[in-house]
Amino acid sequence: MRVLCFGKSVQGKDHLENEDGFLIDEKLRLFAVADGVSEPKGGKEASQKVLKYLKESFEGDLKKAFEEANKKFVKEKEKNFFEGYCTLSAVHIKEKFLEACNVGDSPIFLFRDKEIESLGFIDKMLGTSVLTQAMGEEFIRVHETKKELKAGDWVLIATDGITDVLSEKEILKIIENFEDVKKVCEKIIEEAEKKISFYNDDKTLIVIKVSE
Repeated sequence: MRVLCFGKSVQGKDHLENEDGFLIDEKLRLFAVADGVSEPKGGKEASQKVLKYLKESFEGDLKKAFEEANKKFVKEKEKNFFEGYCTLSAVHIKEKFLEACNVGDSPIFLFRDKEIESLGFIDKMLGTSVLTQAMGEEFIRVHETKKELKAGDWVLIATDGITDVLSEKEILKIIENFEDVKKVCEKIIEEAEKKISFYNDDKTLIVIKVSE
């Protein structure tokens, strides 16, 4: 199957720096988004290092790559006090199948035939913004979903700076109005930036379109 993709990240107005990061490797068909945790420290460094270690560790098994990337990062953190924690959500596409894994609260969505399916698990305490786990902790539980893909599917990997202000239906409407992955990605971020919110967070998005 053919895969078209585009990714973009913008700094939130309430941040001194963009703590998000993303990875697009079209050769490996590996796509990932990481959201650095601002407190207590080192969110930007965490997201950059974890994405680097994910790519280094990936040999076809995404869940195993998550676990190996976290081990490498935890080991490095023992030597570097200034590195913190981050979320990690990723997708690997192989032939007609998708493997999605996540740790933290950066969502993964499959849009098919005007319906929306979440492919990730949100690691948050109910009714709060408190994460229940993140990359950089010694023990993590990687959530994994496997899915058969069809031509016409759209897959989105985002940070909560987008999904906290835009509803799934608002995102779906944008997908229905645009065919180009770059336009869809930029329009979703543009609309998220327009929203008035208590906290203007970093916004990162990868848009993937599947065709024959």
